[in-house]
Amino acid sequence: MYMSKIGNYSTSLATLTAFINAEIISQIIEKPQIESMPQKFLYTVLFKLNNGLNTCSLLFNNLANNSQYADSIFVILRTLISDSILYLYVLTKSEYDDNKLNEIIKALYFDHISFTMEAVKKNFGPIYGKSEEEILLIINEVKRAKPEYFDSTGNELISPLRANAYAALRYIASHRKGGESLTDIQRHYSHYDRFSKYEHIGDFSFELIHRQYDDKAVKEIGDEIVDAINLLTITMRSTLGAWPNLDVEVSDRFNQLLTRLHNSYSQEVK
Repeated sequence: MYMSKIGNYSTSLATLTAFINAEIISQIIEKPQIESMPQKFLYTVLFKLNNGLNTCSLLFNNLANNSQYADSIFVILRTLISDSILYLYVLTKSEYDDNKLNEIIKALYFDHISFTMEAVKKNFGPIYGKSEEEILLIINEVKRAKPEYFDSTGNELISPLRANAYAALRYIASHRKGGESLTDIQRHYSHYDRFSKYEHIGDFSFELIHRQYDDKAVKEIGDEIVDAINLLTITMRSTLGAWPNLDVEVSDRFNQLLTRLHNSYSQEVK
């Protein structure tokens, strides 16, 4: 039955994510480079993808009796696809140069700080009733907490990098140098675009959120979920390149589990 195929895939995914957490992430977190760039960024991508896919394995495995789980799977995958797009964008923009990569990551990280300060300025007055003086104190506190982004007078040292997923994909597609598959870029676009319709309510939402209750759509939904997950495992494997000294046995086992995952869904259902 088709649902047994989903069960096999979900079990393989759970096994893979558990292995990554126990044998790979546990190694990486102990290494001193974890607080340095680009390892900190790459670890964050890997950690988020692995945790998200582990949750997807639980929901996907129980999809047969809980059709409503599809919505949550799509929302989770949308976030993970966004992370994967950002990862590819950062690598492409850096031209795989370590110095450029670190500069780009710092600008990306600064976006959190810059956006937070802008949000405080715009929103803390009308929403929290803060005065201009109180808002200035909050902004200055942020600057004191993150001195690496500001000079002695409080001026920004760098500009924030803000990457819209669609703009990032356009950049990746037009600047790739053979390292990124155009097909995979298109897969990122397709999944991100559709899954975003679950995240943001609009004209397509009603049809999409009822799709999983149509027996004729079950296989199509399963195929979408599996293709998105398989795409994300490519990114996971790519991030591991930052740690070439992982135990050989661990690397070999990872590749075995990844192959098993992909094969578990490709087999024909009788």
